[in-house]
Amino acid sequence: MMRSLNFCMLVAFVAFSHVAIVFSTVRYVRVGATGNGSSWTGASGDLQAVINGSSEGDEVWIAAGTYVPARAINSLGTVTLGNRNNAFVISGNIRVYGGFAGYETALDERDLKNNRTVLSGRTDNINLYHVVVFAGGSEAVLDGFVIEGGKADGKETVTISGKEFRQEAGGGVYIMRSSPRLNHVTVKDNSAVYGGGIYSFHSFPVFTNVVVSQNSANQGGGVYNYYSFPTITNTTVSQNSGSGLYNAVSGPELSNSVVWENGNDIYNDVYSRTDYSYSLVENELSDTDYLNIEDAPPGEDTA
Repeated sequence: MMRSLNFCMLVAFVAFSHVAIVFSTVRYVRVGATGNGSSWTGASGDLQAVINGSSEGDEVWIAAGTYVPARAINSLGTVTLGNRNNAFVISGNIRVYGGFAGYETALDERDLKNNRTVLSGRTDNINLYHVVVFAGGSEAVLDGFVIEGGKADGKETVTISGKEFRQEAGGGVYIMRSSPRLNHVTVKDNSAVYGGGIYSFHSFPVFTNVVVSQNSANQGGGVYNYYSFPTITNTTVSQNSGSGLYNAVSGPELSNSVVWENGNDIYNDVYSRTDYSYSLVENELSDTDYLNIEDAPPGEDTA
């Protein structure tokens, strides 16, 4: 009887272990490559196709260079060059990393400074409405990129899986009902009516070591939050036109961050509150609840 019980427990343990172990695949992308993305030597040149072919938890490693979306957000299976609705779309829990030279075997071998990886919305003398779109997922990662050149100035909406994306919002990054993690990302030189750099809608994104700078919008030149609750750490939001953070029914949390020289640095509607600690927010009064560091521009010693 005891031997039979032990055997059953062993079978259950093996079965549980088998279910718990999840193996992710790493796929590779390099400018101009023509492979299937299975290795650096067999890298693909089509970033969106590689994302499309990835499963939950997979990683996409991208070599230095500039990448321009070539597929419309509502037709990701078809290349449509010059379509302003083109964008890089991440709709699941895919982890996308830039900053590679193209030979690395581990993430910590990256050199982000010397292997600049750009996702650009500029193509054929036009600007795309969005550069990067998150359309779902709670654990997606975007790490090691410069995002630039988006111009969300349209008047229509485009539907992805029942979600409506406004062409007038999110020039750089559009986050829709998602909780992505943006690490080591610079969002610059984008524009929109709402959320020039980043537009977050009903989302819980996490920004760490992010720079949002020199973007513009009627509202939320840097970041526009609508029913969103981002966690923002070690991040700089500066020199954006149309406010640094614009919050509508939202509650960002800032830590060890700088919000400076954005005109109206942080706008909260009556249903919003921005909590910050150990941060530098221009024109905000020093308050022990917020622990804001007052009256010192970025880079200046506050001791």
